[in-house]
Amino acid sequence: MIVYISIDDTDNLESRGTGFIARSLANRLKDKELGFPLGITRHQLLVDPAIPYTSHNSSLCILWDTSETGLKKITEQASHFLKVESADGSDPGLLVATKEQLNDSIVHFGLQAKLKVLTKNQALLLAKENNLHLSEHGGTGGGIIGALAGAGLAFGGNDGRFVWLKGIREMEGILPVHEILDKSGVQDIQSINGGVINTHDLINLGDWFRPVLVNHMPTLLVEIDDSAEKTRWKIVSKDYIKANH
Repeated sequence: MIVYISIDDTDNLESRGTGFIARSLANRLKDKELGFPLGITRHQLLVDPAIPYTSHNSSLCILWDTSETGLKKITEQASHFLKVESADGSDPGLLVATKEQLNDSIVHFGLQAKLKVLTKNQALLLAKENNLHLSEHGGTGGGIIGALAGAGLAFGGNDGRFVWLKGIREMEGILPVHEILDKSGVQDIQSINGGVINTHDLINLGDWFRPVLVNHMPTLLVEIDDSAEKTRWKIVSKDYIKANH
């Protein structure tokens, strides 16, 4: 069973960010033998003076694989974890839902959260209509807006970049396409310049290996590397990923 565990607003200016909290939560759930993570995506929401946020107003969504009986325990563990581990002054929110519970209305909410200011009441009403677990865990609880939006965007399959995916924090240097696909969770490699990417082509991974979510697949975006003699491709810049994902 695939479960979406989405969190938002767990940090303050002095604490580790929500991305760290999401990875820590995934480790906690794995330690409790409640399944295993498939990936963790970061989703950029609207930055607006009317929205309280720490630095970038992003939410994190953990894609989780578990048994049919694991959902209640995951919800309990995640709720307790946010209460204990969220930073002072934060407004944490949590969404836990199976893949089958999510739908186009949740995706639309996520897309709207990238464009306009939404309210807690809107989030709570939509969660209630779809029988989703959406809960507050401190402060104003305003993080429920981003938590619901993050789940919708992850479920939609075309938004966000991976802050955790099998292999991406261990891989570095110059590697052939087939090795990247074999040893990581990356499922597709696409060139923003066009052109065919062959299985033995070399890709310079640089120092910021961040696949993005495209067509529901963890996808590595690359571009032609004109400066190198042996490598045909390099991953796109950090600025490109941040601007587009």
